[in-house]
Amino acid sequence: MITKRGVVILAYAWVCTGIGRPSAENALKDAFLHQGPKIENSLELGKLVLYFSDSADFTLLPLTEAPSAHKSQKSYFFPQTKVLGSEVLKTIDRISRVRTAWYSVQIAVVQKPIEGVRVTITYDPEKIEVADQFFDSIQLNKAVEVIFYNKELKKKLITGAQVPLLRRAANEKKKYGVIVDCGHGGKDTGAVGYGQLQEKEVALSVGLRLAQLLEHQGITVFLTRDRDTAVPIDIRTSFANSVADEADLLVSIHANMAKNEAARGVETFCLERSLFFPLADEPDKKFAQCVSRLLDDRYMNSKLLAQQVQNNVLSCTQKKNGATCDRQVKQAVAQILLGTQLPAALVEVGFLSNKHEALLLRTKSYQQALANGICNGILAYLREIA
Repeated sequence: MITKRGVVILAYAWVCTGIGRPSAENALKDAFLHQGPKIENSLELGKLVLYFSDSADFTLLPLTEAPSAHKSQKSYFFPQTKVLGSEVLKTIDRISRVRTAWYSVQIAVVQKPIEGVRVTITYDPEKIEVADQFFDSIQLNKAVEVIFYNKELKKKLITGAQVPLLRRAANEKKKYGVIVDCGHGGKDTGAVGYGQLQEKEVALSVGLRLAQLLEHQGITVFLTRDRDTAVPIDIRTSFANSVADEADLLVSIHANMAKNEAARGVETFCLERSLFFPLADEPDKKFAQCVSRLLDDRYMNSKLLAQQVQNNVLSCTQKKNGATCDRQVKQAVAQILLGTQLPAALVEVGFLSNKHEALLLRTKSYQQALANGICNGILAYLREIA
């Protein structure tokens, strides 16, 4: 622990292998800043997510400083951590330039007194409360999530003065809204499979067809992209959250890839609460219980949405793809799902690495069948929650 003028600057402990030596050098592999909706009934006003590679384990203790009466800071230091790649440097630079009325984030690579990455959150303590948790990502290993809670709404939740409404109440709605996320785009091709078919092309074509079907049903559609352009994931989620008072759900469209060329089928993903673990005990137990109930409700609806999409895609594609392989609904921390404050599902419509499915995914008729299935799943979900 290093102390300067009575302020805790850094405290951490490595889980080491050997004598005083960390198990591996760590690296910051990716970062996202999901901005929440600026509406008074939103509990989450933002979310910072950091992904780390390699196998180094660490336990960190955040520090809190008070630079002024109106601003507070909470900092995290990740020792012996480097930034992995120029694209990540560009991302953390973009995040560090974001300024909201109530909080900002600075991510910096430091050399002294210890090499590592320091994350500093400056926020209005009257408006924002900062909480954190971690999860394990299969591809990127360790991840830390820092959530910016709406302190005013928190007070109302604890006192029971207001029943939380993270979305517009169903009986107040005159029209449903759906956010359609067409995965990848621009220089981000996504997976490239048999015949050089690109994931971004399939996702966009199916997504635009889905949007048209939904609009014919009288549903308002919000597209995170409607052309071949690159849109960072946290920009997509921030957009989704900005229209959350007009929308009911988000569906993200992707195509799969595997080393095993025989792998095939459709699978749909949603978030599950058991994937996350708090870094420290929540001191306010009543608030923690409120958050838990709200998240459980969101995750339950996400699972219902994912199951309806999965079932209906299988039903609509079986005529063209025989008995389409049902890879079922699964739980995973996909970033588009993590950053969206709505029930959300991510559907993998087939394997580009499988010759048979890649040839189908290239055709307009099969893309239309996929769009029909996703649309039917969304409609079934909306009927069930109505």
